[in-house]
Amino acid sequence: MWWVITYAMAPAIDEINITFAKLQSRSLLVAQQAEFINALIRTLTAMFCIEVIDPNQSNDDDGEIEYMSIELMQIDVAGIENHIRDQGTAAGKFFDALNAADQNAVIKEIVSYAIMLVTSLTSVKAERDENNQPLDHDTPAIMPQQLITLHPAKFIQEVLDKYCDHLQKFWTSDEFE
Repeated sequence: MWWVITYAMAPAIDEINITFAKLQSRSLLVAQQAEFINALIRTLTAMFCIEVIDPNQSNDDDGEIEYMSIELMQIDVAGIENHIRDQGTAAGKFFDALNAADQNAVIKEIVSYAIMLVTSLTSVKAERDENNQPLDHDTPAIMPQQLITLHPAKFIQEVLDKYCDHLQKFWTSDEFE
């Protein structure tokens, strides 16, 4: 049983390792770090066919698609079975050799792990405070070269006003204005 789970999780672990190796570069800007994390989330979401559930939408599907849900995310069971088979002949053979209850348990474990990964990664913040804790607000996802293309009013509203307290720690009032 654990072989099937290992086969299914290996591509996700590879993507995570590659992304975290990229994040260790000292030359990355915060906006670039945030984009690497968002790209990893998109990759894992596509890899495991994760869908976000709209709590305001009624679940009136035709019953043909079987989903496993955790919190506000769901995964198509057939999509996980296909993902297992995509990992090669051995993964498919090990999965097929399991009885129905064990197959269901394996799929449930993979669903739980995949959703936990995506949920956890969405809470990762690239920017840290002076105590190395995540900032309580998001940094602007903007590159320095993009700042010059902002209209002054938008720059003032989205950057200066939002980070005024922080900027005043390093600039005098005259420099700031």
